[in-house]
Amino acid sequence: MYRGLLAVYDVRRSPLVSLSLVGFIRGPGEGAKPLAFAFHNKFKQGPLLSVCWSSGWCCTYPLILHSH
Repeated sequence: MYRGLLAVYDVRRSPLVSLSLVGFIRGPGEGAKPLAFAFHNKFKQGPLLSVCWSSGWCCTYPLILHSH
């Protein structure tokens, strides 16, 4: 069911570490698996994630998070 999905978590580090599942990203193509990923540190609008998939595609995802 979750094969090939990349799980995205919101991680808070103060005062204790807490994790909240934000969602999943499915790659392009049939059965694509994430091979490498990185966050861009110069994107002012928020988290920007790039993922390279086994299908040969590299995709960039702006993560839009809402505070509770």
